[in-house]
Amino acid sequence: MEDTAASGDHGDVTMLARIHVGDATAAVALARALGNAHCLAVQRNAVTVDVLTPSSEPGGDEQARIELTFFLKAWAADHPGSSPRVDW
Repeated sequence: MEDTAASGDHGDVTMLARIHVGDATAAVALARALGNAHCLAVQRNAVTVDVLTPSSEPGGDEQARIELTFFLKAWAADHPGSSPRVDW
């Protein structure tokens, strides 16, 4: 699968994480869920999603990491067996 970029105006963005999940179906679902949460998510390959988030303020990376961690825990609870692993 090739890298693709999502289109649209996302303002200033910061690279947050590369997320690895258990299978291709989970990666598609995660990328879609992150997009619905106003993140810019790009499926890097069959089992990896790169995620960026709109920056609301300078230096907001720590808050964004906390929010992404919470989001992934909630998402994983709804997707048993997905076991997302994050590279910051």
